Amino acid sequence: MALITKTPYENDSYYVDFSERLATGETITLVSVTSVNMATGLDSTAEIIATSPAPYVSGTQVIFWYQGGVVGEEHIISARVTTSNNRSLEGTVDLQVQEEEQ
Repeated sequence: MALITKTPYENDSYYVDFSERLATGETITLVSVTSVNMATGLDSTAEIIATSPAPYVSGTQVIFWYQGGVVGEEHIISARVTTSNNRSLEGTVDLQVQEEEQ
């Protein structure tokens, strides 16, 4: 699982690459990106995943923007896709919110 560390101030883009999991000619047809706060188990998508721009597909990658969070929080981001072969795949990213480095 990939790891992102950020401060509460930062917002940036990240991608999950499905190229090694797609068959030749297979494409991503549907995408959903969500997040869960690991301490509470609650959905944190509205807090962590930006809606503008919305998550989107670029070739074999799902690109999304992350934002917000509180120092000490950890969130698991899930990028779920449906493919042209009607397969459902998921890639996850661990996002940790930390103090700004001095």
